[in-house]
Amino acid sequence: MALPSTIIACSKEEARGKHEADRSNPYWRAYSDGSGRDEDVTAASVGANWSIGKRLGGAGVALTHHGELEGLTRAAEKLAKHCEESTDQKGRVHKVYSDSQASIKVVREMRSTTDQARLRRVQAACEVMRRRGARLELHWVPGHEGIRGNEAADMTANKAHEQLLPVAEGMTCELTARKALIQEKARKEWQRRWSRDRGGAEFRKLAPVVTHRYMRLHSGRLKPHSSLLVQLRTGKIGFNQFLCERRVPGVTTGTCACGQGRMTVRHVLLACPTWREERTRMQQEANTTNLRRLLGDV
Repeated sequence: MALPSTIIACSKEEARGKHEADRSNPYWRAYSDGSGRDEDVTAASVGANWSIGKRLGGAGVALTHHGELEGLTRAAEKLAKHCEESTDQKGRVHKVYSDSQASIKVVREMRSTTDQARLRRVQAACEVMRRRGARLELHWVPGHEGIRGNEAADMTANKAHEQLLPVAEGMTCELTARKALIQEKARKEWQRRWSRDRGGAEFRKLAPVVTHRYMRLHSGRLKPHSSLLVQLRTGKIGFNQFLCERRVPGVTTGTCACGQGRMTVRHVLLACPTWREERTRMQQEANTTNLRRLLGDV
């Protein structure tokens, strides 16, 4: 099965320069784009005398990536149809310009498990061109850089948001889009519960927003260091205030040995005179006196 060539320039300037230097027949070129707006996704492809806009659906139905790839796929199919209907195609190169590097890489690698239907359509378009002696190239161009074909595709994609979505199509959804919707709803419920939870008040000051990014704080750390970081961030640590609250035998007060306040994480790291030298060194290295940043704000 024939496959397209993929060309991704190293910079916007290089990509723009290659596009400006393209002197091929406009009828052998197409531009594609996708749009995600207000949780609604569309796809678009345009050529010298044609344009196609398609609304894929809203949240849980498609992601912007699907719009980008659908636009590229439709552009390839349109060029393949033009190739099939025209004479003397031997040696001709048909080009699709897309501002989505991700979509071009998906086609180049041909390994995506969730985009197989579109990849097969691109392969079929390439095969049509191969039989006629032509071939397909996919080029990356930067978006919103004044490239006329790209701007036309962007306009077509935005206009497609106004299309009515048939009920039958609305029942079909992308698996990755459905997973993303479930994950987002779970995250919002997690955030709602976290915000209203009665416990964890000190930790919530350090982590007011629910995110998996906090896991990065433990990447590459030894287990004892990671454990200590968790204790510092949650306040569940062997300082007098916590031990007193838990009624640990022998701890009758939450006051710090310095006598200048309760022995909490905030007091030890920011105020206790006992650790003045260590604190000064730590704050200089971290370039901050903010407790949230000292304990790893991501």
